[in-house]
Amino acid sequence: MEDIKRIGKNSAVYLAGNIISNGILFLLLPLYTHFLTPEEYGLFDLSLTYIYLAMSLLFLDLHQVVLRFMYLQGESRENKERAIYSSFPILIFSVLGYLAFLLLLNRFFSFPSFPLVILFGLTNKAVDYYCALSRGLGYSFSFSLSGMIYALAVTIINIILIIGLQIRLPALFISNIAAFLLQVLFLEIRTRVIRNFRFNKINLVLTKRMLKYAGPFCINVAAYWILSRYSRIVISRSLNLSQNGLYAVATGVTTLLTLLARNFLLSWQEAAFSKTGGTEERARYFSLATNTFIKILSILFVLMIPIIGLLFPFFIGGEYQGAKPYIPLALLGVLLYSLDLFFGSLYGNLLENRIVVLSTLLGALLCLATLNFFVALLGVNGANLSICLGFGTSVVLKSLFLFRKIRLKIDILGTGFYAALILAVSRIYLSGNYLFMGIFLLFIAALSILLLRLELRQIISATKTRGKNSRKRNKKGELI
Repeated sequence: MEDIKRIGKNSAVYLAGNIISNGILFLLLPLYTHFLTPEEYGLFDLSLTYIYLAMSLLFLDLHQVVLRFMYLQGESRENKERAIYSSFPILIFSVLGYLAFLLLLNRFFSFPSFPLVILFGLTNKAVDYYCALSRGLGYSFSFSLSGMIYALAVTIINIILIIGLQIRLPALFISNIAAFLLQVLFLEIRTRVIRNFRFNKINLVLTKRMLKYAGPFCINVAAYWILSRYSRIVISRSLNLSQNGLYAVATGVTTLLTLLARNFLLSWQEAAFSKTGGTEERARYFSLATNTFIKILSILFVLMIPIIGLLFPFFIGGEYQGAKPYIPLALLGVLLYSLDLFFGSLYGNLLENRIVVLSTLLGALLCLATLNFFVALLGVNGANLSICLGFGTSVVLKSLFLFRKIRLKIDILGTGFYAALILAVSRIYLSGNYLFMGIFLLFIAALSILLLRLELRQIISATKTRGKNSRKRNKKGELI
């Protein structure tokens, strides 16, 4: 129960940051869809797909590896810094590999504003790295605040460039690069990672251990790229860039679920990585967290669908209204993706990377095998269907392995109930009946309060506790 309270406490911190920062970012969609054509937005999204391919192959999900090893090193700052600085040699070679890979890729795919493409990936990865370090060092509040700084910066710069200076596609790269740099600068000021760096703090034995641990992640993150990004290439080639622009907007709307789920995942990951105890104790704890996460994800889904249906015609530009039918399946893919990440964090506690890689790879191969066929048959929604099949396969395999490993218990009856709700709300959404959407939204809102009453009490209690503790620490002049 203490661990669940810890998740609730951290969730309150991350939730506050996520609601503000990601709410601001979500409001950029009207700006993009009113000032950029679907073809321009589709080209930007396709460029990001290739950037993420290079990042996936060359950076080995290093920020997650470092976070894991920071918890393994103990509680002291000195021990955690040993893990941070020992990752630097791997990071340097990853950067060099990233540059070489993009230079080669540019010969086959002519990037728009190639220097900006390179900087986008490097600054994006720097943010991932610093966010992991700040969480590992206990700067949860600074981590959340840095997200708000990024969101405000990218919004202001986009407005200046797109509306004021009439810059279109390059503005999306420039605004993100500048905002990423501001976020990194803020986190460096708070954590002092670079300022405290000394060469004698690098432990090459630990570096080798981290590289060995990170190796399988190269396959895993490449598989995730296939599941989450490869569809953009197929849509752009089989259909056109405009259709990819519509797909990008549909997935952009559904990222609200990703961001809210990420709030729980971030706090859960810290608890999972540090969780110890026997198999029976961990099975009980992981089963409770799993069923709670499934419940939260499902309720977020059924709340979001009618809200999106009611607001979409007023919120998104006229050229992008064709994206509306793509949202339910895209949102289901996000739900399965979030659940897959959650199960992956369980294996992070068990240090069982091979099962994570195997299950994700099999899901990616299924997605790869069906993607072209379903896109040709169903268009953009065919891509969504392939992604759902891929992530669904990965989730089922991970849960089966966990059942064998620690006897993980999933509430089948409850999961079936949430699946029925998801199906019902999706049908109402696709019918286009705004009255039914409004009635169903009120019903789900009331039902959500009932189903989540325990979790809401814990989060509110944790928020009050943190507020009292923060005030005490502020009087002593300590960091919060």
